Amino acid sequence: ATDPKSTVRAAALRRISDPRESGFLAERFQSEDSYLAQAEVLRALGRTGDRTHAPLLQEAARMRSPRGILQRAAEEALARLQ
Repeated sequence: ATDPKSTVRAAALRRISDPRESGFLAERFQSEDSYLAQAEVLRALGRTGDRTHAPLLQEAARMRSPRGILQRAAEEALARLQ
């Protein structure tokens, strides 16, 4: 999840679903410079089921990004938490 290549980071983030990793994921979102990897972080947060990160997901749903990738990922994650 910290590889120099964003596609590798995104692939690693796709595999995370453990609620114990939600803190790491929230940190990763803030430090990530790739929209692709950020979107995977958001989806992973949804998979963890940890509702404490709903405010982060709601904020991300309002962010502008190419092709709305962050908005869609955040909305997908929020839907999983419902």
